[in-house]
Amino acid sequence: MFNDPVFQSFVAERPIAVMAQMAIGRLLHSHTVDKTFAMTSEQQYERTMLFSSLTKLMSEVVLGKQPSVNAAYKKLKDDVGVSLNAVYNKLDRVEPRISQALVRHFYQQVLEIRKGLGGNRQN
Repeated sequence: MFNDPVFQSFVAERPIAVMAQMAIGRLLHSHTVDKTFAMTSEQQYERTMLFSSLTKLMSEVVLGKQPSVNAAYKKLKDDVGVSLNAVYNKLDRVEPRISQALVRHFYQQVLEIRKGLGGNRQN
């Protein structure tokens, strides 16, 4: 991937965008998201659809890659493995504590990255 000429042209022309995309990919790593879900959820469960699949689908919408959940679902349908109705049901039942735990985890990772880059945290 890193030796790909197309990738290298993005690195040369839009390095900040490439770094941001890679950082977001690291933050949304499926293992981390699923582990956080497993440790935090009280009522929700995973059968066919992993929580990381839902997170990936929603990141497409939140980051503006897709205009809607429906459009993201159509793009990722094979990866998601459930019906669109099941996706909406899962979204409707996300426990706030799961979202809070993910945000706390991501915040800690961003602080580590910032510290590694020499940034100081200011309150």
